[in-house]
Parts: sequence; structure tokens; C-alpha cells
Amino acid sequence: MIRKQNLAALVAAVGLMVPASAMALGISVAGYSSSGANDNFIVPGDTLTVDLVLENNGGVEIFAAGIAARGHDANSDGVQNDGLFVSGASLGGSIFGFNTTLGLANTLSGVDLRGAPSQFSSGHPAYVAAVPLHAQLFDGVGTSGWNFDGSNDGGVGPNANVAGGNVHFQVQYQVAASQLGGTAVPITLEFGVFSELGGAAVTNGGATAGFSNDSLTINVVPEPGTALLMGLGLAGLATIRRP
Repeated sequence: MIRKQNLAALVAAVGLMVPASAMALGISVAGYSSSGANDNFIVPGDTLTVDLVLENNGGVEIFAAGIAARGHDANSDGVQNDGLFVSGASLGGSIFGFNTTLGLANTLSGVDLRGAPSQFSSGHPAYVAAVPLHAQLFDGVGTSGWNFDGSNDGGVGPNANVAGGNVHFQVQYQVAASQLGGTAVPITLEFGVFSELGGAAVTNGGATAGFSNDSLTINVVPEPGTALLMGLGLAGLATIRRP
């Protein structure tokens, strides 16, 4: 996991001590789709795909970035039982560079699923707080800064090109039965840099860059067949009672 103090030490060693300036740096949801009948109400068996685009309109030099997806752990207990889990993610080209070979080098070989349930630590009386499940999409670091806006980075997926740039990340979610009940539950997925998870976007001299996150709220229906089965049962009873 990219941590601010480690990144600061790295870039400070390069000898670049220019302070961070105002910027338009962040990530945005470019689109999403479900394999099911309704993109906003997803049910067990559906796959939800979210397209994400990086933005750096201010042209700030980025020396390191840790980008994650969270929110699918709706009750933040660190246990995968909320009806939605990350099944995969893909990254297109470089990040904050201008083609598939230049830019920040990703230290991850693929999506890194992280999180832990609350528990008492083994052999110690201390209580270990729950860490919400999250998916680390990118941990990138470089000894040179990159200040491009990402519009010429390599895209990913069938809809790799969007207005103003390319899709840099695609995240896939699977829907499974959960312990949240049988009704539709709104879950807000968040994407970006989260300092509480150890993430950061770092610019010259190890300064933390301002980063704008984005979110998407969808409805997860853990047991879509319950209402239908009840309806069929009532219809059957009505048929039986007819003279």
C-alpha cells in the first residue's frame, strides 16, 4: 500500500522541493453497466462494470498515487457479506503519462483486495478494529513527475474512449446473496484516493496533492425471487379456491 510518509521520503530523496499548487486532479465515473435487466437494480448473478477516468486538468506533476475502490462493504465490518464484491479490475496503459510505456509504474500486478473483520488480535488482549473491504486499483510511484491529463493514455475495455480522454480503469462487481435482507439496498461505491486507507497522491517534494474522488450509488437486491415466489404462491391459492 502506498503510504504518504514513504512517498514523501522517496520524492524528497530526488531533491525536488517545489510546493504543490492548485489543481484539478481526480477521478470520475465515465459510465457503468450491468449484465442484468436493470443497471440500477442489480441482482444475484449480475455483473456490474464501472468505467473510471483520471483527470489532471491542472497539469500538476504526480510522483506517486494510490487509487482504490470502496463502499461495497456497506456496513464496514470487513466481512464480504453485503451482497456485492469485487470480482476483477483492469488498467489501461500508463497513468498520468502519455502512452503505454511512460508514466507512473504500477507496483500491483492486478487488483489487490484488502480489508479485515473486527477481532481480538491473536495472543493479545487488544481489539483490532475492522478495516472496510476495499480494492486497491493502483499503487504507482516514480522518480520523475508526470503532469499529463491522461487523455492519450492507453484505454481499457470495449468503451475505452470517452469524451475528453480514455477509460483508465474498469472495475467489475458480482452480486451474491447477502445478510442485508430481501429488499433493495442502496450501496454507494467510492473511487479515488483515501488517506484513511493509507492512500495518497503525491507531488513535488512529497507534498500531498488535492484529489477529487467520485462515487456511484446502485441498488442491490439480495433475494429478487422472494416477492415473485410469494406472488406465485398467492396466485396458486386463489386458483385452488375457485369453485
